[in-house]
Amino acid sequence: GEVQRRWERLADISDRLSADERRHGLAEHRAPDPGFLAVAYAWVGGEGFADIVGEEDLTGGDFVRTTKQLVDLLGQIGHVASEPGTRAAARRAAEAARRGVVADSSVVEP
Repeated sequence: GEVQRRWERLADISDRLSADERRHGLAEHRAPDPGFLAVAYAWVGGEGFADIVGEEDLTGGDFVRTTKQLVDLLGQIGHVASEPGTRAAARRAAEAARRGVVADSSVVEP
């Protein structure tokens, strides 16, 4: 129930932002994907890569790319959120998401 309420609030904010972008002649942002919510929740909760990708209509590359974008966004929230609890939760979620293939995809070897 709580996740559903928060998702609805996020979707509403996204809709209002899109309206503002259109009104000002800006390119519209990509709206949040409700299908990725469960994937991200499972990954941050510790579920394995093969289990997540195997259960979803999602390629490994799409999963890694989207999760890295999520990690970036969470890092930004962790720096700018006005509430200390929100900043801390965003940082914890970013760290939990930055593991396995997501973390390995950023490693550059000589």
